[in-house]
Amino acid sequence: MRRVLKWVGITVATLTGVLGVVMAVTNYLSLQKINHVWDVQPQAIQIPDDAVSQKEGQRLFGARGCAKCHGEDGAGVLILDNPLIGTLWGANLTPGEGGVVRNYTGADWVRTVRHGIKPNGYPLQVMDSKEYQYMSDRDLGLIVSFIRSLPPVSRATPPQRISVLSHMWHGLGLLEVTTADQVDHQRRHDADPPPGATPEFGKHLLRLQCQGCHGDGLSGGKLTGAPGLPIPPTSPPTWRRAWGAGLLSSSPRSCARGVVPTGACWTSSCPGTPTRTCPTTS
Repeated sequence: MRRVLKWVGITVATLTGVLGVVMAVTNYLSLQKINHVWDVQPQAIQIPDDAVSQKEGQRLFGARGCAKCHGEDGAGVLILDNPLIGTLWGANLTPGEGGVVRNYTGADWVRTVRHGIKPNGYPLQVMDSKEYQYMSDRDLGLIVSFIRSLPPVSRATPPQRISVLSHMWHGLGLLEVTTADQVDHQRRHDADPPPGATPEFGKHLLRLQCQGCHGDGLSGGKLTGAPGLPIPPTSPPTWRRAWGAGLLSSSPRSCARGVVPTGACWTSSCPGTPTRTCPTTS
């Protein structure tokens, strides 16, 4: 019995030691990403200040998914509160007390949204710049125009809490706490293709909004994030052909109103899709 207990103790001690080493190494790798200082000096964009631009910017603020983290009022909302992952809040973007972008220049906005980097060079946490790097000058300028028109909301953003497990996943590359290291910081931003039912415009929309969840070929796959997140169903081939070719006759109902091509309703995390049950009429 003593011999058995001895080997059990050795096994437990060994496993505990290995786990401790893994946690220490992955935590170090995670902090290396979080504390890395980037030197990115992007060109500033033009930010309009007329009412028409602000109205279109408000639409894009919702369509590009900004409101899901920053709220309709731009003052930030609770994104996630999970003991295994952490507690994450969207930042306050208004000019009120606690607002973090009051002194942002046009170049600061480009660096933050497209590159995932703060003006001080540190990477942002939970900012999907891996997808937003494709946002055009026009769209970004319109969104910023709307943000600058928001009334002040005095609300300090609570500190982010990243759990030990999240640091492990981040260090192993299984969870995207920061995305600055996944952005092409030398990428040239071409002009948007003209809006319309064309392959070029369809490809532009897919790359900016859809492929992050549905994959490059729209065949579905594991969602970005911690291990164990649900895998979205594979997109039917008819959807892939329609969207990939820019024939967007079904996507306005699918992404704007939550109606799949068959006419059925769904609730979706698709940017711009209502979280309530969609209408039953086309």
